[in-house]
Amino acid sequence: KAAVYLPAGEWIDYWQGGRHSGPGNISVNVAREDIPVFVKAGAVIPQAPVGAYVDDPAAIDKLLIVCFPGADGDCELYEDDGLTYAYENGAFCTTTFQQRRYEDAAALEIAPRQGGFSPPVRDYLAVFKFLRQEPDSVLLDGASLHRSDLKEDIASGTWSFDQAMRQCTIRLPDDGGGHSILLHFSPDLIAPQVDTVSCTVDTVVWVYFSEPVLPGGGEGGAENIDHYRISGGVEIYGTTLGADQTSARLRTSAHETERTYSLTIAHIYDQSTNQNVLPTTTRTYTYSAPKTYVQIFQHGVDGYAGCQDTHIAENFPDHNMGGYAYFEACRYAGNLDFDDKYGLVRFDLSGFDPADSLVGAQIELTLAETRNGASAKTLGCYRVLKSWEEGDNNAGIDGAPAGIGEVTWNSAMHQFIAWQQPGGDIDPSPVSQALVGASVGVGYSWEILPLLKFWLGRPDSNFGVLFREPQVSNTNGTKVFYAHEHPQAATRPRLLLTLKKRSTEVAQQPEKLTVQPGEFILNPVHPNPFNATTTVSFYLAQEARVLLDIYSVNGQLIERLMDEKKPAGRHRAEWRADNRPSGLYLILLKSDRYSRTQKCLLLK
Repeated sequence: KAAVYLPAGEWIDYWQGGRHSGPGNISVNVAREDIPVFVKAGAVIPQAPVGAYVDDPAAIDKLLIVCFPGADGDCELYEDDGLTYAYENGAFCTTTFQQRRYEDAAALEIAPRQGGFSPPVRDYLAVFKFLRQEPDSVLLDGASLHRSDLKEDIASGTWSFDQAMRQCTIRLPDDGGGHSILLHFSPDLIAPQVDTVSCTVDTVVWVYFSEPVLPGGGEGGAENIDHYRISGGVEIYGTTLGADQTSARLRTSAHETERTYSLTIAHIYDQSTNQNVLPTTTRTYTYSAPKTYVQIFQHGVDGYAGCQDTHIAENFPDHNMGGYAYFEACRYAGNLDFDDKYGLVRFDLSGFDPADSLVGAQIELTLAETRNGASAKTLGCYRVLKSWEEGDNNAGIDGAPAGIGEVTWNSAMHQFIAWQQPGGDIDPSPVSQALVGASVGVGYSWEILPLLKFWLGRPDSNFGVLFREPQVSNTNGTKVFYAHEHPQAATRPRLLLTLKKRSTEVAQQPEKLTVQPGEFILNPVHPNPFNATTTVSFYLAQEARVLLDIYSVNGQLIERLMDEKKPAGRHRAEWRADNRPSGLYLILLKSDRYSRTQKCLLLK
């Protein structure tokens, strides 16, 4: 939390679009990389794409005029060549931009350029941020413009609307003359409604509205807890609007399992100029405890001590490593005959009997380092068919040579029998695959449910799994993972089993063995700040179609990482920003009912 004082006037959260009235103090949720920024309604802020130098051609062909509607405002833009002292002799120019607010319209007036300097040939991109609704029409100098279906790189003389970012963009040539842009909106005479209410965590209730509602804790504000009341003695401690301001998260006292509650909502306004009022509405909902839980096996945690891990080098058995805090996997430089490394992991499941309640199984490894290059690598997870021993030496490249049979396969005779042949020591096909990037500290997971069920049916067949690239690769990037000997327990290999709760079980499982996310969660990206590559991870409480987009701080769509239906559970995507300029970017995760935003900083 951060305390922010706002002077008199209406202020807009630069990142999320939330509106607040000053003067007064507000409390803002911030992460470590966040700097709270608020812009006064009516502000006009000229911006340009980030360039490598002053006259970088990639950054001078367009000028963004970013408008924050809600009041009248103006600004004057000063420009010169940025290189010489010619401005002292009058080689500079100024342009005035004026934003105007009307009952059912928003307008931007661009005055003719004044002065003796001519900027490079470019287009204006007028961007109206955080609009309450899509315009019915857009006029440029009195003529109606064509609406483009694109969100970026729209043609000159057209406009577009990004529903996720709630912003309208108009592109027009900068010819030095005066121009007028007018956005028309239909009058909103419809009161907001409550679509649904849900409770998937015993201390959180979600309310979904039919349209964006008024933020803040004042009169008509959806963050005023006095506008909500829950039956059954449940208290409301706080309210926070979602990023798109169509949902509210109520923080409450604990609910009882399988009990039905009533939530009454009243006196909440929408964001139209009419400030239509939500009619008093009552919705019932039931809190049901999660029907599954996750049991975690991790060496040294909760008394578990059944993990083994090591790596084997294909042609160099004396490079195998046991009793060490790391193990490796990857084909070096795509060469089948030189130092290909294969990671092995095994979890002892003796005495574990989930009966028919097992519904999911994953092995998760945490990346410690990427060597000989940062290329992303696809690693397959293969069932191991023969017994092996890890040994207890720090053997290999980083330690003493391994002895015969110490880290290698018992059946491999220390280099004389090719253990790696498919059909011999491992299954010919992987049970699952994962793309492993270069983000140190990030966990990567492989689904192994069929394999785990097989092991439970035949405990004597559990020789663990092997990680290797399924195909020859022409890029370097040896992946080094934390082993079970690493001193930080949280980084060690993990086996995560998803289990159904039996009807006779107590609903509340031991906290240390369960993972029960109940919401739509976008985790902080890691690493952040980052250079070239970062990982975005999120959790879905139920199956949903999701969009995962990268935006510039100007609201331009940079890249779409995901547009597909995903099952409930954890998911991740990697963003490779090799060709992007340094700067701050927004990550937007959106489904049909939720949206979440994170910020990340690219530094090169």
